[in-house]
Amino acid sequence: MSDPTRRRGPDKYKYLSVFTIFQSLLVAMFTAFFPSRMVVSAAMTTAVGVGGVTIATVANKNPKYDLTQMGQGIMSVTSVFVGYSIINLLGRLFGFKAGLPWNELLMCSVGAGIASAWLGYHTSLIVGGSHSKYKMHEDDYVFGAVAVYNDIINLFIYILRIMAETQRSKD
Repeated sequence: MSDPTRRRGPDKYKYLSVFTIFQSLLVAMFTAFFPSRMVVSAAMTTAVGVGGVTIATVANKNPKYDLTQMGQGIMSVTSVFVGYSIINLLGRLFGFKAGLPWNELLMCSVGAGIASAWLGYHTSLIVGGSHSKYKMHEDDYVFGAVAVYNDIINLFIYILRIMAETQRSKD
């Protein structure tokens, strides 16, 4: 979305509504494949994790640990993660044995860590502060909401997959 479109009054609310509806439907379809207790447990774990990351980000007063400067590093780690995920997916599609026995658990754990890092980064961009090098513009609150919403959904999905993989290994 371009800069003016992102900040224009009525349009941004329409885009946010459409995005939220479709994202909600996708998450609902995804969670339908898991037991309800596991989904509730993953949601509660996600809520605790989001609360912890948010408190740590907002309470951070040390400019040495300014998360707004770590966007490129988080993006680099995300790129490596996506590349490995694509290689893993192609291997599965073409019938190769999918890595190590605990590959799925490792991938989900790394994914949850990356989602938490993005959540901290986006939260620090929104909250700002006197020591923050970068800040989100005050008219970008819809963009900020979408960024944080995506981070929380990604964290939830990875936690749910970790719980499912752990349950599967017990059975």
